[in-house]
Amino acid sequence: TPHTHACIYVCVYMHTRMHACMQNRALEVMLSLGDFRRTVEMLHNTRHFDLAAVFLESCLEYGVLQRNKDTLSLIEAVSLDYAQHLQSIGLSRGTRHYFGKAGERGRQLLEQYLTSSPRSKT
Repeated sequence: TPHTHACIYVCVYMHTRMHACMQNRALEVMLSLGDFRRTVEMLHNTRHFDLAAVFLESCLEYGVLQRNKDTLSLIEAVSLDYAQHLQSIGLSRGTRHYFGKAGERGRQLLEQYLTSSPRSKT
């Protein structure tokens, strides 16, 4: 019935909003505890690539996270996904920058990007 469908829709919507609210609260907790690595991981895992990349850059710049064997895979994963996001919206300068920070896989994708897109070389 239409009423049942409406109730299901509202329940799904509320579940989604509650899940998003819990994620925001979890981020607040991680930040307040100073667990910046987990904050970056959570932003990345929830596909907030732009926020994850900017927050990661800030953490590295101000020394609250270090580039080492424990953080290298996270740094490369965030950089790679953000580079691909920037590529998808046509921002070539940022794409090149973040592919360059994404380790060997990023260098491979950067090479493909530069050879496949003549306008990306500017």
